[in-house]
This record gives sequence, C-alpha cells and structure tokens, in this order.
Amino acid sequence: MRKIYKKWFLACLIVCTAMTTTYAQRLAFNNSLETGSNPDGPIVVGQKITLQVVAVIDASWVRNISISLTGDGLAGELMKTTGEGVIQERAVMKVYFTTPGYKTVTATASDYNSATYTVMVNKGDPTDVDFTIPTGHIYNGLPQGIGSITQTENGITGFGTVTVYYNGSQTAPTNAGTYTVTADFAGGDNFDAATGVPLGDYTIDPKDITVTALGGSSTYGDSPINPGFTADGLVNNEMVSVLTGLSNDFNVTPTTPAGSYTLNVTGDLTNDNYNITQRNTGTWIVNQAPTFFTVNMTADEGIILLPSPGIHAVTEGGSFTFYITLAEGYEGRTPQVTVNGEPARIQLRPNGYEWVYSIPWVYENTNVVVSFASTGNEIPGGSYIYSRDGRLFIEADTSADLTVYSVTGQVLTNRRLTEGLTGIPLPNGVYIVKLDKVVQKVSILR
Repeated sequence: MRKIYKKWFLACLIVCTAMTTTYAQRLAFNNSLETGSNPDGPIVVGQKITLQVVAVIDASWVRNISISLTGDGLAGELMKTTGEGVIQERAVMKVYFTTPGYKTVTATASDYNSATYTVMVNKGDPTDVDFTIPTGHIYNGLPQGIGSITQTENGITGFGTVTVYYNGSQTAPTNAGTYTVTADFAGGDNFDAATGVPLGDYTIDPKDITVTALGGSSTYGDSPINPGFTADGLVNNEMVSVLTGLSNDFNVTPTTPAGSYTLNVTGDLTNDNYNITQRNTGTWIVNQAPTFFTVNMTADEGIILLPSPGIHAVTEGGSFTFYITLAEGYEGRTPQVTVNGEPARIQLRPNGYEWVYSIPWVYENTNVVVSFASTGNEIPGGSYIYSRDGRLFIEADTSADLTVYSVTGQVLTNRRLTEGLTGIPLPNGVYIVKLDKVVQKVSILR
C-alpha cells in the first residue's frame, strides 16, 4: 500500500452545562492536555450536564470520526453529531453520574486518540430532586401509600431511611382524597440528609359503584317497610350503610292505590370514598285487597260454638269451619244448623260429643243459626223430622220415600230423599209427614 505521510493534530473540547452553570475544559489527544478552570465547583449525583467533544484533524480525507465517552457511574445519551468542514467532528452528549466521588471521563475519537476529563461528583440534595408520586390508586378500604422513593428523571435511589408524611401524619391514608406529601431523609449513599422535603400531591380516587333500589309487593291496606337499596362495587366487606346521604324513595302507605310503582335511589352521596356511576330503579306492586264477607253465627241456649257466636270476617272464596258442643244438662239433644235459611248437615266427630260443620266457599254475607229443633221428633233408625223458620226439615240417615199431606189428606209433595238434610218451605199450618213407614204430624210456624 502506498505510504502516505500525513501530519495531523486531534483536539477535543468538552463543554459541561449543569443547570445554569457551564463548565469548560479544553482537551487534546496525544497527552497534550490543556487544563481549564472550574470556578463554580463540582456537580452532584443525578445532575445532568452537557459534554461537547470536538475532534480536529489536519487531513482533509478523514471522515466520520466516531466519538464516545466512558466513565465510572456515567449514564446518558448521544444528542447529535455534526461535521464542520473537513477538519473537525463534534459530538454532544447529555450525561449524569449515578454515584458520588471523583469521576474520570474518557473521550475517544474512533481509534485515533483519547483524552480524559476529571470532575468531582458530590452527593445530591433531596430538596433539588423531583420525585415520582404514583397515580391510579383507588379506594379499597385499606391504607395506601406512595411506596419507595426514587428520583423522577433518572430513577436513582440511595436516600437512606425516608420518613413520609401525608398531610403531616406518618400514617398512610385510607380514605379517598388528595394528600400533601413531605419526607424526612436520613441521608444515604447518593444523597445528603434533609427534612420537610415536599414530594408533591398524592391522590386516592373514589371507587366507582352502581346502586339499585330494591322492590317488592304488598296488599292494599298493608303498611310495608321501605326495602332499601343495594350497591355493587363496595370494597373490604363494607355495607350499604356506609353510603350516607342515599335512600330509597319508597312512599307506599296503607292508602296507596293498587298498581305498580317505580322506586329510585335518591339523595347526594356524602361518602367521598365512592362515586356513583349508575342508579338503577326498582318496582313495587300494590295488590288489590281481598274482598271480605261476614259469617254471623247465633246459637240457642245450651249450644256452645267454637268460634264463639258473633260476626266473623272471611276472605272471598275462603272456607269457614265451626264446632258444636252441648252444655251440661243438654246432653242427648241434637243441634240443627241452617245456613242462610237452608238446612245444613253437620257431622258428629269421632269423639262422640262434638259436631263439626264447614262452609267450603264463602261468596256472600252468611247467617248461621245453630239451634235445637222447635218441633219434631226423632224417627227410629236415626232420621229426624222437625220444623223451623217456616220450613220442614228431614234429616235422613239413609235414602227414604217422603210424602207430605195436608190435614185434609191432599198430597202436597212426594219425592225420594237421599241421605242428608232436606228443607221444604211450607205455609203456616199442620201437616202429615210420612217417611217410609213412619208417619208424623208437624206444625209450621213463621
């Protein structure tokens, strides 16, 4: 290869810019170092400075000089590289140091030459540092703090023991809200001690919830209780009672007409830990009140009723059952029952001394009369003939042929009776009643 003689001189200029202070030293390769002054003192950990390195060459054919910086605890990034004419290459880097002490920066221009720059790096002052305060914390019912302390821009630690205060208290906050955060630094590997250092504002956002009005039903005339509301999204086993200021606008009273009513969750939530994102309605149904009829029971002396004689209310379509026993001295007599004037067959219970009767469906006001027959006689075999309230009653214990005659012998009715009680309305008078082979005279009186 053709030998080319060349003479070259390579120089490097480093300009250090830290905050408002500029440090300048002139560096030259080949051990030709010209020391400049540094009148404003050293820099500190994490403080960013700008280094500008210029390589000067006397050979016009040299191109694309690659300049780099290395050093203990040095971090940063290349900002730009520009060529000026044919004799110099300039590189600009913004760098900082992650640890304190005397630091040597080595500038290298490709493989041609290198030079060094020494600077003193002191521990940082926490009061000059910007800190990262976490965001996105949401109320969860538990204490929450900012966590570990790091420098915002470079993520450097080494503060030593840090005591954090939230609105002046060391207790990490639980409730949603914004807190002023300060800290006391004991001092560590990379930073000096400091007290009352403001770190910024820390916010716990309220938890989003959905509230729903509860519904239900009642009957007209009832006094229902407010059903309240539910909430989806509550945390830490909290109940709806913590949602102060809210209520179900339930207003159903005994006189509220039958129908459907929409219920709402109303009011302003006064618990700052929660934020209502949706309010759902509920439905309350007031049903029509049932129709009631009365059963009015009366009884002759010596007859004991359960329930007692008097007026009893029965729901429309409901049944009504009562029991009959005889008072002392009336044993051996048989009570008779009429329902709205019609005879009713009662049943003797297995205990042998108590009768029972049931009206299966009540659809009107009903009068029940329990009495001993005013006239009449028991027929051998267990049947019974008597009169009451202008009617002839035959209580047959089996099927039988019935013929009723006037006193002149005229046949007034002739029929086949089935087992049970039969009532026949007749005018006032005296009648001859034949039941199978038994003949009996009966008087009808109104």
